[in-house]
Amino acid sequence: MQKNGTPLFREGSQVEVSRSTKTFGKYWSPATVLKVIGASSFLVQYRDVKEDGELVTEILDSQYIRPTRDMVRMDSKYRFSPSSPAEVFREGSWWPGVILEVLDIESTKKYVVKIKSHEADKDDAECTDLLTVDHTQLRPRYDWYHRKWVRCSSEVHIIYLFCFFECL
Repeated sequence: MQKNGTPLFREGSQVEVSRSTKTFGKYWSPATVLKVIGASSFLVQYRDVKEDGELVTEILDSQYIRPTRDMVRMDSKYRFSPSSPAEVFREGSWWPGVILEVLDIESTKKYVVKIKSHEADKDDAECTDLLTVDHTQLRPRYDWYHRKWVRCSSEVHIIYLFCFFECL
C-alpha cells in the first residue's frame, strides 16, 4: 500500500511476481494485475501459458509483487564483466545470477552465467546451474527496495556471490 492508503498497483499494471514464500526471490515471472483485492492483495495473470494453452491466475499479497522494470532490449554495445550481478530470462521468468565468463567478446556477445537451480534446496550441494546465454537474455540486476529500483553492485552482493561459490 502506498503512503496515501491506495494500493501500490492497479488493474492492468504490468508486474513481476515471485510465486510463494518457498520460491520468493529465486525468480520473478511477468504478470498483469487483473483485480485489486483490498489494500494489499491482487489477482494476477501470468504471461506464460500452461501446456494446455491456459493462462494461470493467482491471488498474491503485495510482498510477492514488484513493478516491471522499464527497460529496453539490451544494447549490443552493453557489456557485462565477470562477477557482475545480472538477471537471466529463463523458462519465462527472470532469475538472479552472476556473470562468470564473457565469450567471444568481439562477435557473439555470449555469457556464462551461474544461477541457483530452481530444484535445489538451501543445503543442496548441487545448487547451481551454469548457462551460456546471449546478451538479449540478460539484464542488469536491480532489487525493488522501499518502492524504488536499486542497482545491485558486485560489492553489495559479496555475500550473494559467496553463497553461489560455496555451493560448488
